[in-house]
Amino acid sequence: MKGSGALSLRNPEYRPLNRKISDTILMWKDKLSEYDFQELEELLDLRSQADSMYAEASFVYGFKLALWIMIEVMTGETELMLK
Repeated sequence: MKGSGALSLRNPEYRPLNRKISDTILMWKDKLSEYDFQELEELLDLRSQADSMYAEASFVYGFKLALWIMIEVMTGETELMLK
């Protein structure tokens, strides 16, 4: 998630949550075989990719919605989004 750190750091729960995730991953690294841990890492990577896709789609939707609102305000027309 490079580039998103500045936004996420505003939430006071961000750093403790990441610390807990890192600690938990290290715990599983000690408990699992090398192969099983590699499988877990691949699963976590897939989850991260899915989360990134969802975040991107949410951003794009919010951005488009904001643009439509600005267009409605600037033009004085209402219900442009419904057309």
